[in-house]
Amino acid sequence: MKENKKRSSTNPCLWMQAGVVESKTCNNFYDCTTCKYDQGMRKQVEKGNQLSWQESDEEKAGSREDLPPYSDSPDRKASLRLQL
Repeated sequence: MKENKKRSSTNPCLWMQAGVVESKTCNNFYDCTTCKYDQGMRKQVEKGNQLSWQESDEEKAGSREDLPPYSDSPDRKASLRLQL
């Protein structure tokens, strides 16, 4: 069980990094465009049942000006991996 906690902090999902979910490990190499979990969460956001990870991140930052624009580009994914 300790290994799972260590692993989740090593590869935290973007939804976890934004504070939307308490614990979720990324097992899709930060390729959110093909992630089943991300697709399900986005559907919940569209229905109004959930904040998006971008909105949650904005709340943590305090203002939109503090955040880079959202992008699913390979450069964005690479920069996110480097931050880990």
